[in-house]
Amino acid sequence: LDIMETLTEFKEIINKVRKEYNQEKNPRIILIDKFIVLCVFILIACIGYSFIMPRAPLNSLLAAVFLAMGEGSLAMSLRLRLTEDEFKGECKTKAFVHFVLASILMCTVALYYMP
Repeated sequence: LDIMETLTEFKEIINKVRKEYNQEKNPRIILIDKFIVLCVFILIACIGYSFIMPRAPLNSLLAAVFLAMGEGSLAMSLRLRLTEDEFKGECKTKAFVHFVLASILMCTVALYYMP
């Protein structure tokens, strides 16, 4: 009985969050969120593949996990810099340039892990 009340409250919270998120009209923020979800799925796929094929090179796994986690965290940082009030005075172009440069650097570092 108590579990059913908790589930209904949880559904109400999820519906409220979904409704507020759907009111977000900025397509750039929605695109960044979708990119973050893609990075999480890639990370899960890499780890799942490492359990299925344990004989795969460890360097490749490290590079893929490093890149997926890094790109996801960079995208989260970009999203925060574009939406948070404490960064309102900062130029949005500067935040995007920092994201692109850090992504290029991270891809370069990940290439050194490859055999």
